[in-house]
Amino acid sequence: MEWLDMPLRWLNVYITMLPRLRAEQSMRRVTELQLGTRQLTDESASEIWDAWQAAAYPDKEEEEASDFWV
Repeated sequence: MEWLDMPLRWLNVYITMLPRLRAEQSMRRVTELQLGTRQLTDESASEIWDAWQAAAYPDKEEEEASDFWV
């Protein structure tokens, strides 16, 4: 079993960070649902879309990346 070869330090860090990781995942999911059901203001939704575009296409200019979402 490969997971038994994992250093104990990594496992301890993962266990320590698990509540934070779950909270971040939960908050991200709530944001996705709010965005998908149009429960956010237009300004908030625009900020989220811009952040997602920047993460997905870090080297593209705004005009090039914005064509994808049209």
